[in-house]
Amino acid sequence: MKTWIIDKWNDFKWWYVDNPYTKVWQGIKDRCDAFVFCSMLLIVGVCSPKTLRKLMVDSLRDTK
Repeated sequence: MKTWIIDKWNDFKWWYVDNPYTKVWQGIKDRCDAFVFCSMLLIVGVCSPKTLRKLMVDSLRDTK
């Protein structure tokens, strides 16, 4: 019984270290951030295409 409990504790500990929920949350968060960024570009592009064009040209020229 003691060995079984130790094995289950080790399984839980390594599952917690791997923590699949954190990976799922990070994936969802990355997609939400990308959606917000694309939405902001869409709003700027609709409201002021000249500003969007200038922003794109500046970002292409600014290479480090």
